[in-house]
Amino acid sequence: MEDLAIWLIQRPFVPLVLFCKWLKYLFIRRPSEIKRVIVFPRAMHLLEDGLPGDVFARRIAEAVKIYRQDPERTAILVTGSRHRDGERVDSIPLWLAANKYLQTLEVPVTAIIVDNSTCFNGQTEILLAARLFHDFELHGETKLIIISAHYVWLRTILGCVWLGIKPEFIWLKEKTTWRTWAFEAIVCLYSFFDPDWQSPNSIMGRLTRKSREVRE
Repeated sequence: MEDLAIWLIQRPFVPLVLFCKWLKYLFIRRPSEIKRVIVFPRAMHLLEDGLPGDVFARRIAEAVKIYRQDPERTAILVTGSRHRDGERVDSIPLWLAANKYLQTLEVPVTAIIVDNSTCFNGQTEILLAARLFHDFELHGETKLIIISAHYVWLRTILGCVWLGIKPEFIWLKEKTTWRTWAFEAIVCLYSFFDPDWQSPNSIMGRLTRKSREVRE
């Protein structure tokens, strides 16, 4: 909290900047004629025997359902580094597990977009999705669909406001505890006040990277 207080004293206009970005976000128009659809099931660890666990598999299944409605125009984005939780460590990166799992569901490689750059938390996931979205938007009208947990809705939308994108959202209800909501409240607080929240050097970036990403 002391870091946040110092940061606010140094940059007092951040809430005003966010408010202006929010107004801009409200007036962003989604394309009326879609040429490409990117479906993004946000990565979730831990893996089970090198495959997505129940939560991640459910998000991927939802993405595959959307893909099969329009396979000619739809692609599925997969991201995520290796993660750990206490002493348990994922054997392979999340993007690789998702890629293999999608192929077992008969999704062709040509319909899978792999981003194997460092993606150590939910914040950097949104940043990578935004960059990809803007790249595709240069070549035609693109719709981005983000599939995520219901309890991260505020943080996710805040990230999209900062980055100037307006995707569609599918919120899947997942099991939570009071610790889940407490942690989410802290993350949202930092996400609200820190325009550099997606960076590894931000306050939340340093905390999350230290606790979750596995360095090779």
